[in-house]
Amino acid sequence: MANGPLVPPVSSLDALSKVIVQVGFPVVVAAILLWFILGKFQSAMTEISTKINQNGVMAAELIQAQQTLLEQQKELQDQVQKVTERQQRGGVP
Repeated sequence: MANGPLVPPVSSLDALSKVIVQVGFPVVVAAILLWFILGKFQSAMTEISTKINQNGVMAAELIQAQQTLLEQQKELQDQVQKVTERQQRGGVP
């Protein structure tokens, strides 16, 4: 008998578990990071979508306001023209 340390035999299950632990840990960490990044990306995309929708509503309101102002400007120009014509005919200023 040898007087050296007793070394247990290496089984295939032991070797397989070491490989899974060594290769599996980085994969698990990568999966967790990917899940976190995709979660953040999804929330950012949802926020961007909401803001784009709000911008569309605001653009429609701005267009309506501009059309209203143009109509009012046209009405004022018509009134100024009528007042000018009355003054030229000698009517009431």
